[in-house]
This record gives sequence, structure tokens and C-alpha cells, in this order.
Amino acid sequence: MPHRLRITTIVVGLTLLLVQLDATVLGIAIATIARDLQVEPLALHLTISLYQLTLAVFIPISGWLADRIGSKRLFVSATLMFMIMSIACAITSELTYLFAARAAQGVAGAFLMPVG
Repeated sequence: MPHRLRITTIVVGLTLLLVQLDATVLGIAIATIARDLQVEPLALHLTISLYQLTLAVFIPISGWLADRIGSKRLFVSATLMFMIMSIACAITSELTYLFAARAAQGVAGAFLMPVG
């Protein structure tokens, strides 16, 4: 396997791992996030559902979009969007903004899938 292809495979694989890890790690951190946002932990379960729902809804659309604009362009754009939404989730102090950022992060995660 050529060196460049091996690096590309590793980068794509790690990105898909990050999407899956992000889908599960919030369940562990809910109590801490709820304390920081001063809300009940049950109020944060919607963040998990929003991420999974948008991920599932936009995966079929992402394949169509990859065909239209190109897999590499979609992958780079989705990676940047995923990173920006991760930062937005980290710095928000409002539950509504956290919900919006998690939903957008799910969309970005879905757009990473056709490349993988």
C-alpha cells in the first residue's frame, strides 16, 4: 500500500472513530455538564437523541452530496464543521445552544460517513 494511501486511510478511520466516540461519550459526562449548565441531568438526554437523529437522517443525503461536490471537499468541510461544533458545545452556557450545536455536529458527522 502506498504511503499516501495509508495515511489517508488512517485519517479517515480516526475521523469515523471520533464520530462514534462523540456519540457515546456524552452519556458519561451528562452529570458534569448538567452541573455546569445548572440544569437537571434528564434535560440533557435530548443532546444524545438530537445527535443520533441528525446523524441517521443525514447519512443518505451525504452520499448524494458527496457525488455532487466531491468526497474530498465534503470530508474537509464536514471535518471543519464537526470541529467548530465541538468547540461550540464546549463553550456554550445555554442549553438551547447546546442542543443546536449537537444537532449541527450530528449533521457534520453524517457528512463524514460517505468518505469512510
